[in-house]
Amino acid sequence: MKQESNTRPSVFKWWGRRPVAIVRAFLALAAGASEEDALGVALGRKESFERVRRLARGRRLLDPFAGSGVIPVEASRLGYTAVGQDVNPYAVAVAEAYAELCMGGCKAKSECLWGSLTRAWGRIRGLWCRGDSCIVHVLLARCPPCTAPVWVSSARSGSSAKRALVLTEDYSLEWRDPRDLSPGAPRIPLPAGLPQEAPGYVAYALEYYRRGARRWVSLASRDKESVEWRRFLEETARVAKPLAASSGGVRVPLMEETRRLYRHGVTTTLGLFTWRQAATYALVAREAWACRREIALAIANAMQSGSLLAMYYQPMAKVNPGLVVKSYWLPRNPVELNPLANTRMPHPPAPSARPVGRGTLVSIVQRYGNACWNGNGCVEPPTLLLGDSTRTVPGSSYDIIATDPPYPGLHTYRDMSLLYAHASMLAGLGVPLEWSEVDTRDPESYKAGVLSAMKKSLSKAVKGGVVLLFISSPSPEGISTIAELLEELARLGIGYEAIYPVIAENPGALGRSASRVVFVVAGRLGGSTRKGFLDPLSLAWRIAREVGLGEREARYAGLVSSVLSDALSIRLA
Repeated sequence: MKQESNTRPSVFKWWGRRPVAIVRAFLALAAGASEEDALGVALGRKESFERVRRLARGRRLLDPFAGSGVIPVEASRLGYTAVGQDVNPYAVAVAEAYAELCMGGCKAKSECLWGSLTRAWGRIRGLWCRGDSCIVHVLLARCPPCTAPVWVSSARSGSSAKRALVLTEDYSLEWRDPRDLSPGAPRIPLPAGLPQEAPGYVAYALEYYRRGARRWVSLASRDKESVEWRRFLEETARVAKPLAASSGGVRVPLMEETRRLYRHGVTTTLGLFTWRQAATYALVAREAWACRREIALAIANAMQSGSLLAMYYQPMAKVNPGLVVKSYWLPRNPVELNPLANTRMPHPPAPSARPVGRGTLVSIVQRYGNACWNGNGCVEPPTLLLGDSTRTVPGSSYDIIATDPPYPGLHTYRDMSLLYAHASMLAGLGVPLEWSEVDTRDPESYKAGVLSAMKKSLSKAVKGGVVLLFISSPSPEGISTIAELLEELARLGIGYEAIYPVIAENPGALGRSASRVVFVVAGRLGGSTRKGFLDPLSLAWRIAREVGLGEREARYAGLVSSVLSDALSIRLA
């Protein structure tokens, strides 16, 4: 396995997932390892793993809010006997697939995944390729009104756009200076008669791959190439539409965010894709029966950047899959991405191919193969269970309780699992849509839920056992809720030894929160709170600056740390 740094595992993404480096380092320290070996396992050094495993052998660890399994899986890699439980069935599926990566069975799964892409390409190539020219992106407009940004694409140097490809008044494409443009403005009205790609969406520009080069064509112009591509899109849409419909769909549950979809007439998940995309995902899933869990997760991750929900700024080549699953907002101008776009087109995808476009199935399956275990694997498989920790937790005795409870004040993970439901349906798996989760929106319900799970977990912890909490919130209000939670946990017998502010993510863009600080709360059951345990919080601003966050993010890291420090100094005095 490639050496891992302070980044999230990137195969099957999950929201709020902790970086493996931070998790490993603190689990190593909990086993009694030196700071040098804690850093060593964070960086993937084999000799550090071996020393930590000798210390962790025989120790039992419980994570009652296991999510996508980072804590129990990484604990298993360090030699712990680890048990993780979560109430979200899709989180457990991600955790099981993540655990497979460190047990060696992933090699056969990787071959199965590539086989499914290859066989599916043989059946759907005609939907995406006209001769040896194969579609990568199709730019769409939601109508009415049928308008589009003039900025179509760009030539970049690093993160800066040096030239902008724009639609002119006669709908031809022309390179211009980008200084007076933005991804959304100015806009241009589109002519009638453009090909329909999904109900209410027409195509106005297209990028295709041919003989190692990517080219753009305006579908609104009247030249020969434009007419030929329009005809191709219309013909393939007629073929793809019944294939997409035959795949079925999952009812969109009426939730706070999904009301936006209902207002646009989207009541099943089929309404989240173009006909060509829906047909492609369905055919890939049918070809992957021997690895249907992994293909379902791969499809769900691809959907986050390839559905009509994707917040995709094509001119800047940026996509924010986080907003896809947090808002269910249909952009005015989404992008139809070919899920199988790769550099071997028009031939079938293979491990030697490079993905073309962001978030394709090819890129996800390729990452899976690269991450497949070849060293520092799990000593024994972690036990991953579906269950509600506010009601009961498994096992009888644990040396360490380590968990990453839900963020207070944010969307529920249930709301964000809709795309996983659609992909599971395609793969022939169960499709649960309702289950009971901790209410993250209401502070009192949130505290009650987390406290209930922690009380049941601590009842099975040995006296003097280590407690590790990875907590975070994007707001001072959420931090105040966390402070109240930690006060209640102290009453359950946890003595706090230190609270470490850790910068766990790089600053983002396209609407991501400014807060990038995670608090790692270390304590012991039955111990006393150590004097000065809040002192590390004063380092939050300095840490933020030293890891390269901007002035605003650094100030915010300091703010949320100071709020937590002030609240706890009063509550735990």
